Amino acid sequence: MADHVQVCIEFGEEPPDAELQDVHQHVYEFEQPSHSGDLLVTMDELRRRGELTDVTLCAGDQALSCHRVVLASCSPYFRAMFAGDLMESRAREIHLKDINPDMVKLVADYAYTSRVTITRENVQDVLDVSDRFQIPAIKDACCEFLEMQLHPYNCIGIFQFADTHYCEDLRKKALDFALSKFDDVVENDEFVELTKDGLVEYLSHDDLEATEEEKVFEAGMKWLRYKIEERSQYICDVLNSVRLPLIDTKYLVEEVEGQDIVQNSSQCVELLYEAKNLQRSLQEQGVVNDPRVTPRRCVAQKVLLVLGGKSQTGPCTTMSYYDNRKQAWLQPEPLPMEPRDLSSVTTIGNYIYLTGGAPVRLSEASQREKLKDVWRYDAAVGKWSKLAPLHQGRCGHGSVAVSGHVYVLGGFDDISILSQVERYNPASNTWDIVAPMLKAVTSPAVVAFQKKIYVFGGFLEDETVGFAQCYDTDTGQWSLMQTPSTCETGASAVVLDGLIYIIGGELSRSVTVFDPSSRKFYQTGEMVEQRLLCGAAVLDDRIYVTGGVSHRLSAEAHDTIECYEPKTDTWRIVGTLPEPLYQHGCLTIYMSNHNNSKQQQQQTSGEQNTEE
Repeated sequence: MADHVQVCIEFGEEPPDAELQDVHQHVYEFEQPSHSGDLLVTMDELRRRGELTDVTLCAGDQALSCHRVVLASCSPYFRAMFAGDLMESRAREIHLKDINPDMVKLVADYAYTSRVTITRENVQDVLDVSDRFQIPAIKDACCEFLEMQLHPYNCIGIFQFADTHYCEDLRKKALDFALSKFDDVVENDEFVELTKDGLVEYLSHDDLEATEEEKVFEAGMKWLRYKIEERSQYICDVLNSVRLPLIDTKYLVEEVEGQDIVQNSSQCVELLYEAKNLQRSLQEQGVVNDPRVTPRRCVAQKVLLVLGGKSQTGPCTTMSYYDNRKQAWLQPEPLPMEPRDLSSVTTIGNYIYLTGGAPVRLSEASQREKLKDVWRYDAAVGKWSKLAPLHQGRCGHGSVAVSGHVYVLGGFDDISILSQVERYNPASNTWDIVAPMLKAVTSPAVVAFQKKIYVFGGFLEDETVGFAQCYDTDTGQWSLMQTPSTCETGASAVVLDGLIYIIGGELSRSVTVFDPSSRKFYQTGEMVEQRLLCGAAVLDDRIYVTGGVSHRLSAEAHDTIECYEPKTDTWRIVGTLPEPLYQHGCLTIYMSNHNNSKQQQQQTSGEQNTEE
């Protein structure tokens, strides 16, 4: 055997310019990329040969020799067992009761190989054991596998399984799938096995793809009848999950009210009474903020809509709304009324009301005439109809809806600025005169909150207005209050979370907030762009501001849309209008998805995703 010879390598002195050389020439960092994998392979070989193992997992008639350190590094369950003061920390054998021996082997194999085979036959057991041994990677893999298996015949079972095991992402995806396949799901056996809470969540969901509420009612009754003696106590829960006012009146009386189980419940009788009243209100005047008359999203979607106003080429004679599903602006039929400036729009339920305006005509004499006509758009059927006219022709006025009535305030006629206020009753198709404003104004920001109408700013002859007017619709009384200088002329106003936002104006990008409960004003985040005569509306708990001009003398309108996020007090540009607009109406309404085929798609740009 050769003698060991120690050799010392001399690198010599550094050259004169060594300090300029890269230090990495003298240091070499080595890393073996496969080292961790090689370790696992070697540990697995040792396990299979029974070498250096220090614990045996016993399940049923199966005994698996393992290394504590490998099991502990893979599973917090084993780490707590082996590293703590439990008896198992010193035991050579660990007896795992009530666990499938095959699942114990699967976990042990995974600890050494990082591989696991999931099948339709074992996925539930694998997910169960991953929960017990606290191995989230296996649990996530099971959820991914189950997501790939979703089908109308099993989505309810997967939904309930995910709910039991707190798999939130899988639960949501299974529910979304079941909601999208309503007609097929209710025909499968799993549907009637839903828990009561699961049924209520499913049938009451806004995203349920049920085009007719009659089908939702029939599905609920099918679930009840499956175990009628046990489930009859839940009849009110079932009816509350159905949007009864949207059911055909004849069907409601004959098929719903005619059920013995319904007749025997005083609560159900009351629900049907309320449903009939809501149906009458819908037919006569519309209903505001009642979820029972809100169409499901498959039937209609709540959209941001703009109509009328001025563009670069003159009066806009179209109405456009943004369809989030198609990611595009859509236009129903052109506005049926003659072109006009300075009209006003508001909504009651799913009806749009357009009032007054100044006609766009060639004759100077006819241009001075202000319009009295009133139009209503029924979004459910996509149709305009002409209503009883105003008493006083006007333009530049405000309009707002309170308690099922339309109020038209201020503006100017052929001669002067108006203080007159008119109120429209949809049930009788009549207008009446109510108490006038304390100050005559035109182009104010008008908004309603808790049966009170607030009129902010506006023009008074050649002056801007530095006060707000408040009308109590219960008492018929007006009052005045001072406003900060930031409440500017040409602003818009909306209500969000009990606060009134006064947006835009001639002098800045400021936004003023008024709290009706404390009667105090304060400032919030500024908009990206300065906007006068813009539109504003609330959608999905955010404020959207559309178009407008930079100052009163400008004829160049914005085409951008800004969105305000109250959680962060920030504004950002989220999209563009079909064309630049100002002095236009802006609102939100439920638009029927079945009318889309009649509407022409307009090219759009920017994000403009109102369901972010």
